Amino acid sequence: MRGKRVTVIGAGLGGLMTGALLAKEGCHVTLLEKNPKVGGCLQSYTRFGSTFDTGMHLFGGMADGGNIRRICDYLGITERFTTLDLDAENDVEIFIGAENRLMPVNLRRHGLVNSLSRYFPSHQAELQAYINGVNNIVDGLDLFHLRPSDTALSRFDEDFLLPADQFIAKHVVDPQLQAILSIINTLYAGEKGITPAFLHAVLATIFLNGACRVAGGYSHFAKALSDSIIVCRPEIA
Repeated sequence: MRGKRVTVIGAGLGGLMTGALLAKEGCHVTLLEKNPKVGGCLQSYTRFGSTFDTGMHLFGGMADGGNIRRICDYLGITERFTTLDLDAENDVEIFIGAENRLMPVNLRRHGLVNSLSRYFPSHQAELQAYINGVNNIVDGLDLFHLRPSDTALSRFDEDFLLPADQFIAKHVVDPQLQAILSIINTLYAGEKGITPAFLHAVLATIFLNGACRVAGGYSHFAKALSDSIIVCRPEIA
C-alpha cells in the first residue's frame, strides 16, 4: 500500500480513522467531506461557555491495553487529546419516565451487575448470565481484540447472529431490565428484531471495559485524526 494515492469519501469517524490508518501505512490520502467541518458524530460546539457534543457522548476502549487505545498509540495521536474517566461509582444516570426518577448506573463489567442489582435484586444471576453471554460472543472476535487472524471472525458463538433484543431476553426476563440493557442499541440506531447480538456485544464491551469522555469535546479527537491525513474540500478537489 505504501506510496499509493487513496481518496476517502466522508470525514466522519469511519472516514477519519480509515484515512489515518492508510496515511500511517504510507499512502497519500485525500479526504473529501461535504460539510464545513470534519468529524460527523465527533463534532462539538460551544454555547454560553459550555461545550456540547453533537453525536458521541461516551467513549470506550481507552484504558491501558484497550483496543481503541492501542489504535491511537499506533497512530501516534494518544497525546493529542485528553480523556476523562467517568465516575467510578455512577457512570451514567438513566431516567425512568414511568417512575419519574433517575437511576445511577455503573457501566463497568462488575459495576453494572452490582449497580443494577440494587434496583433488581432478584435478577442478579440473570445480569451475570447476560455479561457472560456478551463475553462469550466477543471472545471469538479476533478483529475486536486486534489479534492476528486470517479472518475477522474466528468462531461463531451460538448467540452470535441472534437479534440483540432476543439475546438480552434469553438471559434477562424482566421487561424494564431488558429495556435498560437495550439502551446501547438505541444509541447506535439499532432495530428490534434486526440488529445482531454480536454488534450489541461489541458496543457493550467497549463500555464494560471502562467508559470515558474526551475533555473539551469530541472535536479534539476528530482533529487529532484529521491532522495526520490530507483534508480536501470538494470544491477544491
